[in-house]
Amino acid sequence: MQSFNINSYNFENDEEFQKFFKKALPNKRISRDSFIGKLNACKREWVRILNSPILKHNYGLPQDYGK
Repeated sequence: MQSFNINSYNFENDEEFQKFFKKALPNKRISRDSFIGKLNACKREWVRILNSPILKHNYGLPQDYGK
């Protein structure tokens, strides 16, 4: 089983992560610091999802997603 980490995963080219992040953003303007904080929180959560077969299933991702 492959283990993903926040430092080496390519978030920019992952369309599912981009959708996940957009859903997490508020509909109003936020400060740069808040944006970066939200981005980092979403990256941590996405890596947690990718490392868990149960969470992958819950989010509708195939078990081999991200490989």
